[in-house]
Amino acid sequence: MKKIVLVLLLLIIGIVQIVGASPAPVVADFTYTTVCGYTFQFSDTSTGNPITWYWSFMGGSQASPDQNPYVSINQGTQTVSLTVGNGTQYTSTISKTVVSTPPSVPTASFTTTPSSGTVPLTVQFTDTSSSLNCPINRWSWSFGDGSGSSINQKPTYTFTKTCNPNTGNRTFPVTLIVYTGGGTQATTTNNVIITAPPDPVSSFTANQTSGPAPLTVQFTDTSKNNPTTWGWNFGDGTGSNLQNPPTHAYTISGVYTVTMQASSSTTCNPTNPATSTITVLSPLAPGTTTSPTPSLNQTATITTSTTLPPTTVTEQTTLPSVTMAQTVTATPSGFYYTPKPTVTTMKVFTSIPTSTPTQKSPFGIEFSILAISAAILIVRSQYRKP
Repeated sequence: MKKIVLVLLLLIIGIVQIVGASPAPVVADFTYTTVCGYTFQFSDTSTGNPITWYWSFMGGSQASPDQNPYVSINQGTQTVSLTVGNGTQYTSTISKTVVSTPPSVPTASFTTTPSSGTVPLTVQFTDTSSSLNCPINRWSWSFGDGSGSSINQKPTYTFTKTCNPNTGNRTFPVTLIVYTGGGTQATTTNNVIITAPPDPVSSFTANQTSGPAPLTVQFTDTSKNNPTTWGWNFGDGTGSNLQNPPTHAYTISGVYTVTMQASSSTTCNPTNPATSTITVLSPLAPGTTTSPTPSLNQTATITTSTTLPPTTVTEQTTLPSVTMAQTVTATPSGFYYTPKPTVTTMKVFTSIPTSTPTQKSPFGIEFSILAISAAILIVRSQYRKP
């Protein structure tokens, strides 16, 4: 009897040892995340301490023995299976459906702080881009001044130029391009504006704009908005960089276009240069005098005196001196001279010998008047200006 009890105890102990040494059964399971479009990260979550893994993708066309594989799957709805084992007779398999879609196109965006100011202007750029199923992993910045760039996600940049060398204004278009791991990309642009005083507006005056050569003109700057540089072109091949250049003499007749451009250190878009026309007439004929050149729509008088030589008509008749008075009118297209004869003295007399009875020539006065008229016509044709 004792022997029977002992055998039973030994049998029970053996069974217990066998059962205790058997490994627990494994149960397969996994999770996954979309890395970028067709690419997925699979993670094993099986229980029972598996030591082997076998992944099957798309009906077995792809496989992996890794515990947590990183795999690209063709577009569409695909079946993924995982089989795990514990090294003995125990294995476990699970299958799940995975939907594979193309990589999404990201949405590019960013902020600027500040977005405007005077140079030097330091700006903090912050990327705020997003992507649906494909994370952004690369950035490319262009700061719009022809030289600045960055590949950081959140760069800082200092603008030192008042004027954009590419556009000629004070606006700098900052461009960001973002890229995803799936090869997609997106672009966006925000402006950074440099503030500065208004550009100068060019203007000037001339003390006279027409007259006979040599014509001396004084030009005076009247530009607005505080220019610091000036560029004069007098229209005759000469110029000046002074604000108010010395008087300029025109010695050759003609029409000259004078231009002046005023600017400053912050000028980006110079205004159209100020212009004025100088009309230089031919020199006056010798023996003439003229008053200072009148302004437009004013009248000056040029007086030319010519004394006719004595002419005898009948008995000792002497022609008088005749003074020609001319009127000159200045207009935008030139000077016009209007002769106006004035007889200052006209006395006609006849000297008759005392021994001869006094007798007045029947032709004396009439002939003298004709002679004077002829002389006036000669003088007018000689002094008339074009």
